[in-house]
Amino acid sequence: MQNTGLPYLLGAYLGDGCAYIHDKNHVYQFIIVSEDLDLCEFCQQIIFNLYNKKGKITAVNRKSKLSYYKLVVCSKQLTYFLKDETNNKLKFPLKYLVTLDDRKSFCQGLMDTDGWISRVNASDGYVRYRVGFKNILPWVNEFRDFLLNLDVNVGEVGKYTSSRYGVRNKDYYNLNINALDYCSNIGFKI
Repeated sequence: MQNTGLPYLLGAYLGDGCAYIHDKNHVYQFIIVSEDLDLCEFCQQIIFNLYNKKGKITAVNRKSKLSYYKLVVCSKQLTYFLKDETNNKLKFPLKYLVTLDDRKSFCQGLMDTDGWISRVNASDGYVRYRVGFKNILPWVNEFRDFLLNLDVNVGEVGKYTSSRYGVRNKDYYNLNINALDYCSNIGFKI
């Protein structure tokens, strides 16, 4: 079965997406925000291919500077699908992650939204890169297992509390990932 982009979209939704439903006012929206226009455009294309809905990407400015991009797609079918298949972002949609390509694409969606890579000037004078993942939901342990099954070395999941993660004293989970393994075996899509 050919990868339709759905696994990537499911990963991006779990990472930074929102499925907003207000039945009373008949408002059904998939929303994703990112500093990367490419991510919004890629998700927009997947949704158009699957649901024939284009959506709209807008640039959001703060203090006269570009802050991020926001994709909004109005679709009752899409929003209910995302919420139902992930139990409101509490579980992985395993029935859509059957093939190796599906699992890699799903991991790329998660990493492109909530993953990070940073350059480190090591004490030995060499430049190195660190890769990690951070999210507020406890399924980060399941994501760790996914990466291990894709031959990516990872550390243990750490649980932390921060007042900088959007809500005061909110727990978040952090995972350090071997940069070479991740880039060689999966790679970032964006």
